[in-house]
Formats: sequence, C-alpha cells, structure tokens
Amino acid sequence: MELIRKAVEQGKQAIAHISERRVAGADFDVIIIAATLAAKKGGLRYLTLEQEESIGGTTLHYPRQKIVMTAPMNLPLIGQVSVREISKEELMAL
Repeated sequence: MELIRKAVEQGKQAIAHISERRVAGADFDVIIIAATLAAKKGGLRYLTLEQEESIGGTTLHYPRQKIVMTAPMNLPLIGQVSVREISKEELMAL
C-alpha cells in the first residue's frame, strides 16, 4: 500500500535534483517516465512518455476497486490528499 506514496516521494526527490543541474539550451530539462506533476510544479520543460494510451502506468492495471492508498499524502500541484483509503479508480480520476 505504501508503494504509491514511496514512488511519488522518490519522483519529487529526483526532480528536485534535476532542477539543480539544468543545462542551458537543451530542448527539455527532463524526459519523464513518472513524476510529471513534480516536474510541472518545478517549472521544468518536460516530455511525459507513457507505455499506455492513457495516464496511470502500473496503477492502470490494478484490479478494479483495489485500495491503492491507506494514508494521506501530498501530491505536487494537487496538495494534500487526505483520504484514508482511495481506490484505483478514485486515484486515476484525481
């Protein structure tokens, strides 16, 4: 259940590190596989690549109505998500 919160935190840390090492004149500051919200919040020029036709990555393939978070977390640009439990579908909609 902590996987999503941990992934978000690691994505924020990676983008913070990249923000400190920007290269002038590059087409993009970062090419993103994940962490799009953190890059947008950091004001970086970015390109998000998704394996799927729609956003969601791994979460997209979770079983229907699977509980994917059990504790509040802070999402870049969205802020505090204070629900105690959120299903795959609710998280994807957010």
